[in-house]
Amino acid sequence: MHEIEGLENQMLALLLMAWFVAAQYSFRLKEAQGLGFDQLSLTVVSDKLSGDDDFRRKSENNLRLSIDPEHQSAPITLTRSAASDTFAGDLIVDNLAGWLTEAMNAPRGLLAERARELIPSGV
Repeated sequence: MHEIEGLENQMLALLLMAWFVAAQYSFRLKEAQGLGFDQLSLTVVSDKLSGDDDFRRKSENNLRLSIDPEHQSAPITLTRSAASDTFAGDLIVDNLAGWLTEAMNAPRGLLAERARELIPSGV
């Protein structure tokens, strides 16, 4: 059993990421099975996670163990991009992460309200 340690706002983000990865895997597996395949492997490439650097990877390990708690060679693996913020899309992801962090820190604020408005849209 893995004990998850970290700041509350970081842990919520990591658990949401783990849930999203698992949901995507389930969705894609059903889609692949409909095409006649019986197995699927998924690799998740992450940017550096909040609080991590090149030597400390506590958030990355928490996410990895949330996805694969038994340390099995799961069909879902997590790896990290060696180059951070080299593509414009990286900055979009960073901005989205900042927006969601602010929404969690101020659940009655404007950014939290905007995040809740996205729920019915499926985004």
